[in-house]
Amino acid sequence: MREGTNTLTAVARTTDGGIGSATVTVVRDSTAPAVVIQSPPQDFITTASQILVTGEYNEPASSGSDIAEATVSVNGVPAEVEQRTFVLTDHLLQPGENTIRVEVTDAAGNVGSAEITVTLLTNPVQKIEELLGNGQTGTVGLALANPLIVRVTDGIGNPLEERSVRFEVTRGDGLVRSAGEQGRSLTVRSDALGRAQVDFTLGERSGMGNHEVTVTSAGFPGSLVFCASADPLPAERIVKIQGDVQTGTLVGVVGEELPKPLYTQVFDPMQNPVSGVPVTYEVVTGAGSFGGEPTLTTQTDANGVASAIFTLGPLPGVDVHVVKASIPNGVGGPAVFNITGAEAGPEELTAVSGLVLDNQDLPVPDVTLSIAGTTLTAISDAEGRFHIAGAPVGTIHLVADGTTTTLAGTWPVLEFEMVTVSGLVNELGMPIRLLPIDPGVLVGGDVDVEIPLAGVPGASLTVFANSVTFPDGSTEGFVSFTQVHNDKVPMVPPLGSMFAVALTIQPAGAHFDPPAQIQIPNPGHKPGEVVDIFSFDHDLGEFVPAGTASVTPDGLFLRSNPGFGVRKAG
Repeated sequence: MREGTNTLTAVARTTDGGIGSATVTVVRDSTAPAVVIQSPPQDFITTASQILVTGEYNEPASSGSDIAEATVSVNGVPAEVEQRTFVLTDHLLQPGENTIRVEVTDAAGNVGSAEITVTLLTNPVQKIEELLGNGQTGTVGLALANPLIVRVTDGIGNPLEERSVRFEVTRGDGLVRSAGEQGRSLTVRSDALGRAQVDFTLGERSGMGNHEVTVTSAGFPGSLVFCASADPLPAERIVKIQGDVQTGTLVGVVGEELPKPLYTQVFDPMQNPVSGVPVTYEVVTGAGSFGGEPTLTTQTDANGVASAIFTLGPLPGVDVHVVKASIPNGVGGPAVFNITGAEAGPEELTAVSGLVLDNQDLPVPDVTLSIAGTTLTAISDAEGRFHIAGAPVGTIHLVADGTTTTLAGTWPVLEFEMVTVSGLVNELGMPIRLLPIDPGVLVGGDVDVEIPLAGVPGASLTVFANSVTFPDGSTEGFVSFTQVHNDKVPMVPPLGSMFAVALTIQPAGAHFDPPAQIQIPNPGHKPGEVVDIFSFDHDLGEFVPAGTASVTPDGLFLRSNPGFGVRKAG
């Protein structure tokens, strides 16, 4: 697989306020999964001899296929995995320092890992003990069945009364409640038996061990962490997650299978993917079929994804073939695929044409358009139009090199995947949008560098010290961070969502390890809420997951979580 030459990074938010989740594909690059251990945190000190180990991982995979979850082990012991989160219960600690190593192996055999050190204190003068409530599983948005209960004692186990014990939600957007009070953190006084407790209502995101409450008390060494898993609500909504990247429609040759399956994803009311849901694909018009049948029923996988291979009927024409995909008791109607049927012609007549515009709808002349892997090129004219004759048939990568334009400014390189039909002039469904990029900032030294996003107060890209590698192999240079107008983005947002902020990072091909951190103003989520972030990978022609981001405690910003963010610029 070729490395992509351009990546458009975006945060996607659904129209009803939720966030679509990314899925996993068999098409991936050779990059190992990114792994983050979230509980216990780094430099953790505890008096509890057994702990839960939880965290999440991200795979550099495209957003349109069904595949098994990765496997996760903690010090060699298999962990439970769901929705790119994992949990291992009852991990035994030894006195002193303990190294915890998590390894994630994806379906392609790539291995990512992370390590932390946990210190178990023995014979403390006083300590916080866990009594009840750790490792529970509940339903998103609902209270756990059991309260979270701790006991505070002195060094020989005697209970300590009237001690202030703080319960704070440190992962997810859940809430703790006690004596009629509710919030992100509460302080509770221990009773005569040294006990303190709260009820815990889970946040809106499903996953394994992905909701967390940390317990501390002044004068008590270390801390104690409660983790809980969350199941989704019943399935409610189905969306299509695969179509032409330019228009959201599909083009195929009449009488033949589409180049890619029809993909859908199923969500609960809180936008969590739901597995095991029956999805029925049905031909509405065009006389196409699924293996010769007009309908096909299949089930969603672990990521809420279902797919179907569709064969077009004999009729040519724009949107002649219509397929709907539905679920039982679905809200908002079925997912509808509009498919254009084309009649193939002589291969030598195959061509690609289109239009190059800037963000003000003005033509961008003298852009070099080429088809990767060939010598075929064209130059956009004064009206921004181009035409490439003799194009290959099938999947191609169209490269738009803005560096050759005669217009002032610095212009990027974009790359698009499209499928050509033999004998036709294959049009991109909408203009290629190029824009001049903002001036670069020097990065790559021994300090972290924060690059602000012009026109968006508080938005920034943080490139960490010694983390960047440029296409020529150098480790120091200039990186730019430029906003893209949301209505000018030439790609359909993933999973039926909309853009909160779209942006581009240059130069194309720069890699960040660890990933560069993205921060944007909070588009309306609750403090602590966790959402998925995506990058558009022009090599795959799809949005790919870039990990997760969380709303800051003050509610002002959405910030990519440590270990996640931008891995590849463009």
